[in-house]
Amino acid sequence: MRKCMTIHRRLAASVLSTPMLLAALLVGGCTGSERQSRISYSSGPVPGSSFQDAAGRPPTANTLYRMAKILAAQGKLLHSETVLRTTIKRYPKFMPAHCELAGVLVAQRKITAAAQTLQHALQINPNDPVLLNDLGMCWMLMGAYEDALAAFSEAVDAAPQDARYKANMALVTGLLGRYEQSLALYQQVLRPSRAHHNLAVICKARHDYQRAAEENAIVDSFANSNAGRAIH
Repeated sequence: MRKCMTIHRRLAASVLSTPMLLAALLVGGCTGSERQSRISYSSGPVPGSSFQDAAGRPPTANTLYRMAKILAAQGKLLHSETVLRTTIKRYPKFMPAHCELAGVLVAQRKITAAAQTLQHALQINPNDPVLLNDLGMCWMLMGAYEDALAAFSEAVDAAPQDARYKANMALVTGLLGRYEQSLALYQQVLRPSRAHHNLAVICKARHDYQRAAEENAIVDSFANSNAGRAIH
């Protein structure tokens, strides 16, 4: 998807509960895929492409990918989608193009198509944690929380050191109403006050205002305790 690196990097420290913001989380996934993908790919020409570089040669996969990102940033999503589909057709093992296409599709509210794109990419590169995380985001956008939990769990298994995936697992566990499990997961990657804050946001999103108030009270107790220590 389009450039949204800061949201992706802050994923473990915040809960975003509206569809638009959840879409933004998926947007960030492509950045991680660009860094983490270890799939090799040919840098040869793209047959039939009208694009050329400064030396008059057909573009590489990376050139097409960057062009698609620029088009998406300009709001030209259909054009970006076309370039990305060309990239994937010519360079099917170039994983960043799959993630970027999924993001462009989400931006167009084509969530099912985005999930299908990621599932296809996982057939090429199984157990890729970035692809699994982005797929989990798609399931979450569609309200398929059990499927999202399964995808996030696989992402955690594939990359246990990445706190973002465990935070997403905590988020969807909370959205399923499994508050204690969600809190336990958050506490593995966040300080206690932030873990309770995130759970409060989830409870509010589920219209469980009583539990949200209880969690916010715990957050306030942490703040008061810290203030007391600062005075002394």
